[in-house]
Amino acid sequence: MRALIVPGSEAVRREAEREGVEFPLRGLDENEIGELIERAWGVSAADALVTSLHNVTDGNPFFLSEILRQMAADGQLAGDGAKAPVDVRRTAPQIAIVP
Repeated sequence: MRALIVPGSEAVRREAEREGVEFPLRGLDENEIGELIERAWGVSAADALVTSLHNVTDGNPFFLSEILRQMAADGQLAGDGAKAPVDVRRTAPQIAIVP
């Protein structure tokens, strides 16, 4: 199969490589956070936990993953632990943020 060549596309590609391309990113919404927890950690999280995680991380998937990793290490995502409301703000400071 041949690649589709659009007139001027090579110039656009070169300019994007030289100048960079900006991709606006958004945080995950609460439904997406719940789905992430279920798919990645195999547990169904309570709405209160998902809301708390969203409030603390603004849906930032990188920060969210680190908090979830810490919660799992602390046994807070096992079994019914994912269903009980957790003080996520207490977990968040344990995560080392490197500028």
